[in-house]
Amino acid sequence: MMQIALVLSDHEKTINKKIEENKKSTSEENIISSYAKDFKYPPVLPIVFYDGEGEWTAATNFLDRVELNDIYISIFLNSIMSL
Repeated sequence: MMQIALVLSDHEKTINKKIEENKKSTSEENIISSYAKDFKYPPVLPIVFYDGEGEWTAATNFLDRVELNDIYISIFLNSIMSL
C-alpha cells in the first residue's frame, strides 16, 4: 500500500512540475494541477512477480485472495466490466 501512495505522490509532483515549466515556456499543453477540483489520479495496478525456486502455492484468482461478500463482488465485477 505504501508503494501505491508513493507512486501517486510522485505523479502529483510531476504534474505540478510540468505546470510550472509550461508557465515559463510558450507551450500550451493542457495539464490540470493537482490542486484543481478536476484533477484525477491515474489507476495503479500492483503486479507481483514470483521468481522463487518452488511453485507458487497461493491462489492466483483475485477473488479467491480477498475477503469480499456478494455485494462487494458484484460492485467490483460491475466496475471492471464498465472499464
